[in-house]
Amino acid sequence: MPAFPPFAPRIGIALAAIGVLATTAVAANAAIRTETRPVDPAATVQPASTTTVVTTPETTVVSSTSTSSGASGATVTTHRHPATTQKPKPVPPASGQQAVLAFTSAIDRGDAAAAWRVLAPRSQAFWRTQARFAASMGKLQQGGWAGWSVDRDRTARSAVINSSGDGEVLIVTLQGTTVLDGRTVPRASAFPVLHVKGSFLVELWAFGGGETTPEVIAPAAENGTIRTSDHRPTFRARAQGNELAWAFDDRDATFTNVSGGVASYQPERALTTGTHVLTLASQGPGWLQATAVVVEVLDH
Repeated sequence: MPAFPPFAPRIGIALAAIGVLATTAVAANAAIRTETRPVDPAATVQPASTTTVVTTPETTVVSSTSTSSGASGATVTTHRHPATTQKPKPVPPASGQQAVLAFTSAIDRGDAAAAWRVLAPRSQAFWRTQARFAASMGKLQQGGWAGWSVDRDRTARSAVINSSGDGEVLIVTLQGTTVLDGRTVPRASAFPVLHVKGSFLVELWAFGGGETTPEVIAPAAENGTIRTSDHRPTFRARAQGNELAWAFDDRDATFTNVSGGVASYQPERALTTGTHVLTLASQGPGWLQATAVVVEVLDH
């Protein structure tokens, strides 16, 4: 198994206090109002006094004064402050599948910022800046990463291809359907994911000189689908590196040697008639590549 690569890693309305006035204070929301009563001859002159009540987010100011002439007055002032609403912080993906679904949903929405947040460092370095990534959003929406969020037939499965004390590398494969030439046909896409220090990040653009994606060359594929009546076919694929990981459906990955740029693989047990998905992945110093193909096993 290849060495684990170094990866660089997210008052209510406050009117209750108005009752403490020297004489009578009337509270009016969002207004300034003053009431004055005639002097009571028997009243004793009190020292000047002031009472202030302040609350937020709506501030009510109550002022009460008495003078030597016996006149008293009360002023109630209410100031409204605009309410502030904080956007909730995005919740980090709790699994590789959640990271992939977050990424593909962001692609479908055209939300470059959300897609960028779940990209691993090497993939971000490939684009250099978020602005460059956002400028390519239109092309990304036309590729194999689009349309998954609205695919009701979509399923997801994961296969670990590397693990160490620093974390693990896994491939999340989405399987669903798409329309091709007016017909609904199966499709599949593979997404490399890094699980490092509790974070799950999509690593789609970790090339590092290894830009060749594994490719099945036998049996032949047409429009991304292999059709065969052999229930235990032998697959051959072009790949880089020393090993190639193969994973059928939800089975664990199997590794075979790459010799002369080609690796071979035969399923451990016979495939049932129907639709399957074969995922291939290769990894080397600074690069990580994966692909998925649909395999339709026909009756004899």
